[in-house]
Amino acid sequence: MGPQRHQGGTPLRRRGGAGISEDANYTFYPHDYEVPEGLDYLHITTNNTIYGTELRDDLDVTCPLIADMSSDIFSRPVDVARYDAIYAGAQKNLAPAGVTLVIVKDSALGHADRKIPTMLDYRTHVEKGSMFNTPPVLPIFTALQTLRYYKQLGGIKELQSRAELKAAKLYEAIDNSKMFEGTARIDDRSLMNVTFVMAPRSSTSRRTSSTSARSATSWASRATAA
Repeated sequence: MGPQRHQGGTPLRRRGGAGISEDANYTFYPHDYEVPEGLDYLHITTNNTIYGTELRDDLDVTCPLIADMSSDIFSRPVDVARYDAIYAGAQKNLAPAGVTLVIVKDSALGHADRKIPTMLDYRTHVEKGSMFNTPPVLPIFTALQTLRYYKQLGGIKELQSRAELKAAKLYEAIDNSKMFEGTARIDDRSLMNVTFVMAPRSSTSRRTSSTSARSATSWASRATAA
């Protein structure tokens, strides 16, 4: 879920170790946890591209909520009002690398308790219409065309349906395979990144089959040469 700390530096409170799934190699999203009062903000990453887990619900918290949605933006409806800021690198679901989508509440701007560089202050980009510096024209134009295409397909609900259908087919194939097995807990499986590994038994079987195949090929080659 990303670093979560309040003013005193205390980690997010856990119940039964459920606040983070590090001990299980991050194979699930923690759900049974408490968000303590007094947080400056809570930062979450909604989709973990490495471990194949995804948080598909909008959290209901009392503190400001910040979300990195780089790898699952536009894959499901989002209650934007619950977030003080959402940011997403375009390179996953929107456009080539080089542009970032940011949705930020006006009320979240201008509260830094220290001096920050001009380029890192979102007010700079809001006031300048996202053109404070030379904009990356190609990624922005590509993002425009992608959004138009998404609209032609039927919008977010249609994109969600397609993502669910494609992911279901992949996970069904993995679950029914003797060679592969999924790595993420079923309830938290990502619709964007399907992760799997070789099943323990299939690795041994594959090595044995591969060795047998090489031996047969070698024997056939010698027989042909003779």
